Amino acid sequence: MDNSLDRITSKEKQLEEILRTYNNAAVAFSGGVDSTYVLHKAAQVLGKKNILAVTVHSELHPVAEVDEAEKLARGMGLPHLVVTLDLLTDPGIKNNVYERCYICKKRIFSKLQDLAVARGFAVIIDGTNADDPNDDRPGLRALKELGIRSPLMEAGLTKEEIRALSLRNELPTGNKPSAACLATRFPHGETLTAIALTRVAEAEAYIRSLGVNGNLRVRFHGGKLARIEVDPEEFALILAYREELYKKLSRSGFDYITIDLKGFRSGSMNK
Repeated sequence: MDNSLDRITSKEKQLEEILRTYNNAAVAFSGGVDSTYVLHKAAQVLGKKNILAVTVHSELHPVAEVDEAEKLARGMGLPHLVVTLDLLTDPGIKNNVYERCYICKKRIFSKLQDLAVARGFAVIIDGTNADDPNDDRPGLRALKELGIRSPLMEAGLTKEEIRALSLRNELPTGNKPSAACLATRFPHGETLTAIALTRVAEAEAYIRSLGVNGNLRVRFHGGKLARIEVDPEEFALILAYREELYKKLSRSGFDYITIDLKGFRSGSMNK
């Protein structure tokens, strides 16, 4: 075994030790790479009857992702709960202020805490990994204030390592592209509406249907311009469907449809 495999295996053992300190746990479960892996390990260490997977459904979360999370939890044989929240009733979220992520996480995880306590779960864990504090993520402050545990981060597991361990554990999400709430497609200060969020979600779903399998974001600028971010190796595919893409997105209200030549980059709207 080489040093990298030794390191990853050591971190996975450390994760297991962290999880053993809980009697039971409610897991904030989006169905993404990180939350699927931590849910799998929590169920493995604590037992399925001591786990509750909780997925949030709101205007900021595409319905397809909620459905996929339900399917994943069911496939893992775990109890699963979908919590519906109307997040756009909060002015800070609706107006997409710089602290939106903090406000949103505070509201979501406060609700999850109430539900967890009512069902006898003393610990709530999420899928924050060791790379996340290096990004601009105000929401991490909310998790800390609420006492949410992030065992992947505590074990020092990076995104790349979690993908490797997911594949080793034969999880279907090992190569799944990174996801983020739909609000990240909008510049800070631009009002979020259910209609605009739906436009973005539908545009991304259509681009996926063309065969884009890697990272993808449709950034929303003023309601008229859609800036498509994909990995550079998928530029050719996007251009091959140039006419179809223009027709589809223009029908949903975009006058200008562009490809960002720099390619996909997480947090590009934070600039």
